Amino acid sequence: MTRRPAPIGAYSKEVGSTSGHLGPLEMMDSAGLDPNAGDVEVMPLSDTHIEAFATGDGDALGTGISDLEALDEAMGDEEVEILAEGPDLPNDLFIARTGLGEDCAGYLQDSLNKNQDVLLEAIVQTGENDKYIDSEFVDAEDADYDPTRRAFEAAGFDQYADLPDEDEQ
Repeated sequence: MTRRPAPIGAYSKEVGSTSGHLGPLEMMDSAGLDPNAGDVEVMPLSDTHIEAFATGDGDALGTGISDLEALDEAMGDEEVEILAEGPDLPNDLFIARTGLGEDCAGYLQDSLNKNQDVLLEAIVQTGENDKYIDSEFVDAEDADYDPTRRAFEAAGFDQYADLPDEDEQ
């Protein structure tokens, strides 16, 4: 997203990003921009991304469509322009370690699916996970995560095991 009138074309030299920056990184990578080569400057803004962007930090903001209403409130209606929309990020996962074995993993999967109404209600009851309202559990397809893998590569993490620990960021 960018301010109106758009100060930039498709992308700029500075792109602000939320802490969930994989989607915008994949979009930049698909557009041929490499943050690691200096094509853009990524500014992790975390929970301050709406306020920071509204007050002028960054030329563009990589975030989810769910932030558009808050941006309109902070900046005024029609002051924000959507530059590009990426594909939906793949579903969140429940995973089981290989050592559990197929029988145990199958049992867990069946139990999760059978009890999904109760589990989803527990997930959304605090109001902090409203994005899961009207959700359902579905089987994962490995290919759905290819854009996420490209985003990790664009972020410089060719091997997913090399991700930094929280205290290393």
